[in-house]
Amino acid sequence: MKCLAMMILLVCCILPLHAQTIKEHESEMKKALEGKSLRLKHFHEGDHLHFDSEGNLASNNKVGPWTLFGILKINKVELNERRIEISAARVYIGFQGDMKSEIQNV
Repeated sequence: MKCLAMMILLVCCILPLHAQTIKEHESEMKKALEGKSLRLKHFHEGDHLHFDSEGNLASNNKVGPWTLFGILKINKVELNERRIEISAARVYIGFQGDMKSEIQNV
């Protein structure tokens, strides 16, 4: 019975530490990513991209032009025990003569 009580106490102490670690990582990721524009390695089409735990695309989205599907502006980052969810808007790149202009799709 003492052993069971010690196990329960240990689990009750570890779970909040685990939750705190996740919140700390989420906070670090938010600081590093939110509000920034990032270029994707592969320019997959689609409104929702899903990746597996190794970073491979989990669906069969076609690859499109980099000017339409290559850049994301990160709006929100959420982290929990099971996944990372990143919400972003596509940034479209348009060219006018010799000048490059960015147009964000909201």
